Order: sequence, then C-alpha cells, then structure tokens
Amino acid sequence: LGIIAGYESMNRIGLAMGERVPFGRGTIAADEPEAVIAHIKNIIDKEPVTAFVIGVPEVKSGDVTSSYAQVLGWQNLLRDNFDLPIYTVNEAYSSLEAERQLRQEGVDTAKEKWRVDERAAQLLLEQFLAERRQ
Repeated sequence: LGIIAGYESMNRIGLAMGERVPFGRGTIAADEPEAVIAHIKNIIDKEPVTAFVIGVPEVKSGDVTSSYAQVLGWQNLLRDNFDLPIYTVNEAYSSLEAERQLRQEGVDTAKEKWRVDERAAQLLLEQFLAERRQ
C-alpha cells in the first residue's frame, strides 16, 4: 500500500496510507515515542510500506518554531528505527482544510478531534502524491 503519512497535532499523530488514493489509518497518541514506533512497526509487518511522508509546520519567515523542532524529532526517530525514505510536505492549513471537509460531511469535529488529524494526514499524502505525479 505504499506510503505512510503522518500529521502531528498536540496529542495525536494522524495516519494515512496509500499509493494512489490516500485513506485514513486512525491516530496514535503522541506522548510515548516507543509506542508510536511499535505501532508503525506493526503496520509495516503487515503491509508493504515504501516511505514516510511527514507534515512539517513551515512558517513564512523560515524560523524554526517549537512545532517544527518537534516534527524534526519525529523524523529522526523514524530514521533511527526504519530503513525507509522520509519525505516532508508543508502542512500549512491542512488541519483547517481537514476540519472544513469533515464539517461539510456532517462530522462533529469538536467531539471527534482525532478525525481531523487523520484527515489532515490524508490531505498531506494526497498533496505529496500529486506533486510526485507532476
């Protein structure tokens, strides 16, 4: 199924997978890195994963924010634990777009916040795949 995409919010990492069409794979609690790695290893043991795509919170000034530094930490953790390529995409506005889409679908995003993170991961992977096709 190809590529795992991750979008990190404050508490969760949203996951999506796909080679052509991204689909959501739920979320993982972001507070225990070892558990995140174990969860991803479990996915890789069951499905053919060829790469990771990570959403990076870039800012116009180019400054490294605390959120950006945190994502770089996750990138290093993936690099240390898996022998797969890691790509990054700018995650600017991905959660806002995810929330907008889900509300249009009738989802109460205040009650189901995890779905915003999962959808944001789908959008990031969709963006990455579209850029690769060009």
